[in-house]
Amino acid sequence: MRGFSAALLRRPASSDAARLARVTVPPARWRRLRMWQRFFLSQVTVFTLLMLILVAVQYASLTDRTRQEFGERALMLSRTIANMPTLRTYFIRPDVPLRIDPLLRQMQADIGADFLVVGGRLGMRYAHPFPPALAQRISRSGPDDVLASGDPVEVGVQQFREFIWGKAEVRGAANEVIGLVSTGFLLPTVQAIVWRVSLGLLPWYGFGLLFALLSSLYLSARLRRDLFDLEPDQISGLVSQHHAVLTALQDGVLVLEQDRVVLANQCALDYMGVASIAGLPCLPTLWPELSALLQREARPSFREAPGNWRQQPVLISGYRLPNAQQVVVFRERAEAVRLAEELTHAREYVELLRSQTHEFTNRLHTIAGLMQIGRPELALQVIQREAGQAQQISDRVSGIVPPRLAALLAGKIARARELGVDLQIDPASALEDHWPGGVIDTLILAVGNLVENAFDAVRGQNAPQISVMIGEDAEGVQLEVRDGGPGLTPPHLPHPGFSTKGPGRGQGLALIHQHLLPYHGQLEYFRAAEESVFILSIPAAPELGL
Repeated sequence: MRGFSAALLRRPASSDAARLARVTVPPARWRRLRMWQRFFLSQVTVFTLLMLILVAVQYASLTDRTRQEFGERALMLSRTIANMPTLRTYFIRPDVPLRIDPLLRQMQADIGADFLVVGGRLGMRYAHPFPPALAQRISRSGPDDVLASGDPVEVGVQQFREFIWGKAEVRGAANEVIGLVSTGFLLPTVQAIVWRVSLGLLPWYGFGLLFALLSSLYLSARLRRDLFDLEPDQISGLVSQHHAVLTALQDGVLVLEQDRVVLANQCALDYMGVASIAGLPCLPTLWPELSALLQREARPSFREAPGNWRQQPVLISGYRLPNAQQVVVFRERAEAVRLAEELTHAREYVELLRSQTHEFTNRLHTIAGLMQIGRPELALQVIQREAGQAQQISDRVSGIVPPRLAALLAGKIARARELGVDLQIDPASALEDHWPGGVIDTLILAVGNLVENAFDAVRGQNAPQISVMIGEDAEGVQLEVRDGGPGLTPPHLPHPGFSTKGPGRGQGLALIHQHLLPYHGQLEYFRAAEESVFILSIPAAPELGL
């Protein structure tokens, strides 16, 4: 896990972005739009909305301008026709035969008007583009003067189409109103205006789309280069994975920047008794020893440095990041020691089984060879001798009822025989199987460590001996291990890391002490008659289920 934490916390170089995307991050979900496509669609949407607003503004402006232009033109033409002498003669001299309607039709065609209407003072039509409308009133509301309000410009609907017309007065010699002229034009339809506006804005819209495409590709390329060539969904997946990993880690993880904690996983927050990093002070106040350790360390990284957090021993590892940040990973030393001891015991059991397998294989080969050469009586003697030795071992541990503890003692006896050590189990040893599993685990741990230490202590002696006694009474359970080794200094007994066997050892006795604490047990050591004596005792405590 420590190696995994270190690999997780090392920041990859930019050149490794492609490898990182293939190895450590989730694949992109290609059913979703890619980054440049999202940028492009966003900009297209913005450009389209702006263009629609511009079209609406242009449509309103063009409509007003068109009506004003057509209205002014219609009124000007109406006034010009109203001042024609021929038209005045038509109204003043009814005795002069004039056909006004064909003349006005020709004028309408010449000026390009959509209609040209001439009427009398009271609104009777004398000329009209639609013959059925001749001799009818322009206004059907009554005999009032249709020009009472002057020369107007009006907009109306004729034949389901929108027209604009300008009306001008025809005046006589005394400047009296004798008739009217109305010139009208068909207004462009809404579709025509919109199409006209759209054609004007279409090149700009195309330029905007091209700009959106090119800028999207450029921005997405820049962002992807800065983000290790990752898509947004890959980044979110990577963040989720890292959060899950940091939460699942049993080690405390701190990210520091200039003596400030900028990131902490849940284990570190629980260890420090806060809910978030907002409640953490600066590092010299929070953890002075760690601050001093980081200032002393000149290496870019260090592993398993001993330290203390509120009088509790921990192991600290540190890693420097390229952005002037540091990652600190810490764990309880007792937990690390426990894992190491469990691994050590597993290896010891494997070595023990391997040696026994080798020994029994040799004996089986010996028996098979004796049978092949026709000496069955010798093969029978070997079998009987081995059976006797197995029975002796079984008799030695017969008083130990817990099977795991009895099996361990039997294995240690076989191991001692291989090493040439006389391992004696006191005949008075006895232990029933009514103790909790935790107590049995503690006894197994103690027997394994103390006997292995005794093997190392008596190595090289003549006729080395080790004795083990396990017993129980009303006060609790006791374990005694004696050996003829040189012993050790009592003050070093509870100190983790002290060993007479070289570096990397010396955690066994401290681990035994740790396992004894929940049961209020004790481990004592003294020298008696040139022997080292270890006595472990666990009191019977009903409140603890013992």
